[in-house]
Amino acid sequence: MNPEPTNKEILEAVNNLGTHIENTDKQVGDILEVINAFSTKVDKRFDTLKSDVAYLKSNMVTKDDLERSQAKLKGEIVLLSRKGDVKLREMASILRDKQVLTPSEFEHIMSMEPFAQLSV
Repeated sequence: MNPEPTNKEILEAVNNLGTHIENTDKQVGDILEVINAFSTKVDKRFDTLKSDVAYLKSNMVTKDDLERSQAKLKGEIVLLSRKGDVKLREMASILRDKQVLTPSEFEHIMSMEPFAQLSV
């Protein structure tokens, strides 16, 4: 049989348990500090990412923006082409009047794309 523990042995066991609990509390405290530091770093990175995404969203080109720009550019190209066509028609008329172009040549030039005229 086991003899009954003495008061001294009980006090030593309680003292050892207290020391063990203190060490465990310190280790848990250290772990919590590391977790908090890591969490702070992660929060800062997420804040940076949030602001970067917000910046990208506010400055990104949308499909509507692209379509508007394309339509505007197309209109400008058509306008320039029409101005060139006016000059070409005027030149063809002058050459016809000076009898450099035959009527059939003149008709052929006027019927050409992009701005064909069926009859002049």
